[in-house]
Amino acid sequence: AMALVMRIGMIRAEGVSSSLAGMTTFCEVLTTMGAGALLASGLFVLFGPSAPAVNLWDTVVGLVRLDLSPDHPVDRWALVVVSLALTGITLGPIFPPLVNRLVVRFSLPLARFGPVPRLRTRWLIEGLLQIMPAWVLMGMGVACAFQAIPGAELPWTLPMLGRLTAIMGLSYVAAFLLWTPGGLGIREFL
Repeated sequence: AMALVMRIGMIRAEGVSSSLAGMTTFCEVLTTMGAGALLASGLFVLFGPSAPAVNLWDTVVGLVRLDLSPDHPVDRWALVVVSLALTGITLGPIFPPLVNRLVVRFSLPLARFGPVPRLRTRWLIEGLLQIMPAWVLMGMGVACAFQAIPGAELPWTLPMLGRLTAIMGLSYVAAFLLWTPGGLGIREFL
């Protein structure tokens, strides 16, 4: 939340109204989160863990509730379902109507401009493609952190980088949406 406040402050310094700065910042953050979740779902399909036959629904519910035991096997498809659900929340038809309701309900100065403009599909795709490499860099950062710990080195292979990137995307987005202070505990659980 503090990062949002800082971004809004930087944009306001350029003469932009608080409401427009807030809307723009929030839209950018949701696009970033959507890109992370979407990339994670694709990478889990390619590089996700294979687990013995388990009940997919029980695993998904356990992941969402954060109550899986450490020895519970997690299959790639459960991770894909959760990642796609997070993609739908951040990029789906939920955000624009919610923003319009908030603008009207709280009589934000932006309301005088009418409803929040619809994000064009082309712009969204461009934004997703521009942001996805940043998620790969975050996955590489996790790999570098493991490399720096004696005895915890991981192989530098495409499947390992893909899995670390997917885990980073899923855990970061889940922590953002669950609103714990700094994602405390959520990233570590996932």
